[in-house]
Amino acid sequence: MAEKRLTDDQVIEICAKYSTGAYTQIQLAEEYGITQGNVSHIIRKRTHRAVHTEINFLTEDISNSLSPIPIKNSGKFLSI
Repeated sequence: MAEKRLTDDQVIEICAKYSTGAYTQIQLAEEYGITQGNVSHIIRKRTHRAVHTEINFLTEDISNSLSPIPIKNSGKFLSI
């Protein structure tokens, strides 16, 4: 199989689809025209590190902006 260059958006899509558990690495490889080994490297963050760094930055930013929600009259907090 010829080497295919993926866009950053495609790498993000692969990670997102795989994380749902609805797709196998082989299914994703066939869909994007790459090998299962390439999908494995993307998922395990061995390639496309810049994209993974951006994803981590964005998810950390979102996580940091969320604050616990007090549950009325319970003295407890619900974390999102």
